[in-house]
Amino acid sequence: MGLKVAIGGILHERWTVPAHLEAMWALNTTGLNVVHVWVLDGSVPSVWEDSRAPLSRKLLSSLPGRNYDRTSLTQPSERRAVYGRLATLRNMLADEALRLGADFLLSVDSDILPPPETLMRLLGAAQPWCAALVRNSATDPRCWNVFRLRRVDTDGGLVSHFLPCGNGARGESWPNSAGAGWDPRDPKQERDLAAGACCLYSADLLRKTRWATDHRGRQEDVGFALSAFAAGYRAWYLPIVCQHLTVDGDGLGE
Repeated sequence: MGLKVAIGGILHERWTVPAHLEAMWALNTTGLNVVHVWVLDGSVPSVWEDSRAPLSRKLLSSLPGRNYDRTSLTQPSERRAVYGRLATLRNMLADEALRLGADFLLSVDSDILPPPETLMRLLGAAQPWCAALVRNSATDPRCWNVFRLRRVDTDGGLVSHFLPCGNGARGESWPNSAGAGWDPRDPKQERDLAAGACCLYSADLLRKTRWATDHRGRQEDVGFALSAFAAGYRAWYLPIVCQHLTVDGDGLGE
């Protein structure tokens, strides 16, 4: 058998799930030993009507508390509750991937449509933590799922967003197809990147890290990044742009 890859994520109760699953089924997995693993957060009955569902492993979450959504969380206590709960779900997914003996976990949020080539390209980058790109704001061009995490030792880690892709004066795109582990416009090429939402994680990385929030109630992906940085890991990303349904829409118009 080939390289073993767990593919899946956390399925929340939202309208994006059917399109998300179709994109996940359509991923190119040629030559790989693949197992699909999902953590179901709430009631998602229509998911398992698909004929491929019996091939998937399902972890049913019964965690109390408010389910994740994209509404504003104004109080630190609210953020700690929501992101702490989400961190637990992500750790459940990672633990199951490791239990199954996966060499890698491809985790994709349930409102994201990765292109079919995403998995093979991420594996080809030969990085322990590698992301495709997901736009997180319809109005801020710098706000993506890949971010810089700076001043970890002095300030507990400060998130700094940057534009991860674009075109140069001569029309050349950046970064190139090999991707980058830094802000492409940083002449020092400082390795200070973190990422979430659509990532490939190596088993070694998952054994050494955990998702978590903190006293500020920051997103669980920031907590994961702090854990990964402490273990000596930094994120890499490729210029593969996914469709983010809750930000970009479904492209179908009215």
